[in-house]
Amino acid sequence: DQNEGWATGDLGTVLYTTNGGITWDSVDSGVNTLLREAYFVDGNNGWFVGDNGEVLYWRNGEFTKQNSHTTKTLYDVDFVNEVRGWIAGANGITVNTPNGGDRWDLHPVISFSGDIYGIDFGDQNSGFAVGENGVILRYVGSEPSTEIELIAPQGDIINLSPTFTWTTDRPNMEHRVFIDD
Repeated sequence: DQNEGWATGDLGTVLYTTNGGITWDSVDSGVNTLLREAYFVDGNNGWFVGDNGEVLYWRNGEFTKQNSHTTKTLYDVDFVNEVRGWIAGANGITVNTPNGGDRWDLHPVISFSGDIYGIDFGDQNSGFAVGENGVILRYVGSEPSTEIELIAPQGDIINLSPTFTWTTDRPNMEHRVFIDD
């Protein structure tokens, strides 16, 4: 629904709108950490991630804490359906779940210890993550590939869209990558 939206912030702040952002209601997350990102697969199922490895699952009006098995900062979360999801984090950490977050599995990226800021999967078998120092990681299945390609060494990649367009921390720059399988 284009009128529904969520916002996250410091001290566990979660805001929700049903009217396209005209008004916002506060929702008690039950945590006091910075929440950095939220992702919803539908109107009832969403995940929130943040500092200190915080993962919250929202279902039908209630938050449940999930164990990410890390205390690292978590920057981004993406799901392809209600059960398969991935999280991008600090110090080369990615986390994935095969079961809606009942279990999260750590996947440190070999040969990269920088922060991973964005992650996006087109389907459950392939995706990309982006991060510090222009790194772009390609994933096959739930594992990062052993190849790490530095595409934009001029700056950190801070956002990745589903069409694989990204922005860097340099003003007025947008980059695109086209994948032809």
